[in-house]
Amino acid sequence: MNEVSGAPLIHHVWRTWYFGSQLIGQHVADADLEVAFVAAILHDLGLIGRFDSEAPFEQAGAAAAAATLGGLGWSEDRIHLLSAAIAGHLDLASAEARPEIALVHLGAAADVVGLRVDQLPGELVEEVLNIHPRSGFVHTVLPALQHQAARKPQSTIAELFRTLGFEKLMRGCPLDRR
Repeated sequence: MNEVSGAPLIHHVWRTWYFGSQLIGQHVADADLEVAFVAAILHDLGLIGRFDSEAPFEQAGAAAAAATLGGLGWSEDRIHLLSAAIAGHLDLASAEARPEIALVHLGAAADVVGLRVDQLPGELVEEVLNIHPRSGFVHTVLPALQHQAARKPQSTIAELFRTLGFEKLMRGCPLDRR
């Protein structure tokens, strides 16, 4: 499966934004929110066939996003920060990074495997899931991630499947039990 698009991925990137914004807490005041928002919305760009490459999908997506935003007049510093947030969203150390990077990592991890969802206000989670439901997410995105891992065995996603049981974590996400 080379292409992931449509509602499941679109809803995922929005959930990433909402959950990540909440999970970085008071650090949101220190963030460049435009960079954080665009990074959250584009963080899985590398899963879409035309943006995929031999690089890990998060790096391919970061490169595609950077090229696009450079053409829109973004500064080099902001593009670098956006690229770091997208490229690092699977890196477990990203939770301790700059708030823009942490936002994308924490938001994506909350949505994909349920990391720290217990720290989110229940009413926020319910509202976000009502607007951006998870229906079809695992069924659509898991095969795309497995395909990336198989094609790129040295990638971070391949390592997550091998060492953390990523498929089981995705299938067991507590957000699917709400």
